Parts: sequence; structure tokens; C-alpha cells
Amino acid sequence: MTPILIVRKQDETAVLFGVFLVDLYCLGVKDAFCNANITLSKYRDDIRSRFAEEHDMVTCPFELAHQIIYGAIDYAAELGFRPHTDFSLAKHVLEDREAIPPNRDIEFGKDGKPLFVSGPHDNVKRIMAQLDKKLGKDGYYFLIGGAVG
Repeated sequence: MTPILIVRKQDETAVLFGVFLVDLYCLGVKDAFCNANITLSKYRDDIRSRFAEEHDMVTCPFELAHQIIYGAIDYAAELGFRPHTDFSLAKHVLEDREAIPPNRDIEFGKDGKPLFVSGPHDNVKRIMAQLDKKLGKDGYYFLIGGAVG
């Protein structure tokens, strides 16, 4: 899981930001959130500091974050999964999809196969059924509640 925080300047006093929880192994964008018209001080003091407390933050180029997000969406789509419904709004923090070319060096999946790692809000039966249908029982890896397959 890769949480990505993208912040864009709106004007001299405000920013808009998006948070994307990205699963590079299987499901793509598992969650998304955005907000606009946030003062710089509120962003620094509340949003960024809270995000930094919960995650090891690493700065990366905007283009790379864009490529990770859209690459994970494309990988998940090949498996039959769609991004979280809130992505339809949060995507407006990004450039248009076609504005930045894909990065073929980013690896999705694990060792050439999807790896499904169940989370607390995942419908495990539905996801496994979709992977079975698309890839067969030996076409992917999984980790569910500590069980490895």
C-alpha cells in the first residue's frame, strides 16, 4: 500500500490536496479523498503534519505520483477492478490522464503476478472470485488474515 498526498497551489493563500491509497500489487486505488480552498497554515499545521505522523513521507516528482496512480488503476482494470468511487472527484487534483505518459519502469504485481493482500474493508470472497475468474487459482498470490497462497 502506498499512500500518496498531492498538494497544488490554488493561489497565494490556499491549496487543494488529494490523498490516494494505492495498491500496486492488485486493486489499484483503494481509497481517495480531496479538498480545496485550504489555507496554507491549515495545510501545514493540520493535514501535512497528521499525514507525516502516520506515514514515512518521501518527496517525489509530481509526474511519478501521477504515473503510480494511473498505472495502478490500469493494472487493476486488467484484473477487473475499478478505483474507489471517490477517485472520480479526487482525480481533479491530478493532471489529465493523457498529460503525462505512463512509466513502464514501475512494477505492478509481485514477481509477475497480482498479489492480493486483504484489508479490513475488502470483500475477500468477491475479490478472490474475480481473480479466479480472470487468472485461475494459480494465476495470483494472496495473503488473507495471515494465510499465504
